[in-house]
Amino acid sequence: MKKLLLILTIAVLLVSCSSSDDSSNNNSHLNPPNWIQGTWVQYVSEDSDIIFGGFKFTSNDFCVVTNYGNQETCFGQVFFAPPTETITNTEYKFTINIGQILNSYHFIKISDTQIKYENNDGIERIYTKK
Repeated sequence: MKKLLLILTIAVLLVSCSSSDDSSNNNSHLNPPNWIQGTWVQYVSEDSDIIFGGFKFTSNDFCVVTNYGNQETCFGQVFFAPPTETITNTEYKFTINIGQILNSYHFIKISDTQIKYENNDGIERIYTKK
């Protein structure tokens, strides 16, 4: 009887540990709002189609577009802690911990085709939806 009770206890512990691990993984990705999903770029000049850089958002990821639009670095699930996010109809802020370094991002919706990015140094840049 003691062996049966021990086996049942171990089985319950395994199931409960398994389900808690799954739920913590669900919180380890970003949840960009629908209005920001897509690719946002900054052009070299107003009359140019050459991309200087930008950002790409999917339903659960964030990418930095570099090398004149030829390279994307996506962060996926490489966070060391769950990201913190603030989401409204016109604002998306998040902080991610990558390699023990905190990176904060702040985006403001200007229109359906433009967003403003404010970095930690107070520099603002406008990006256009590609």
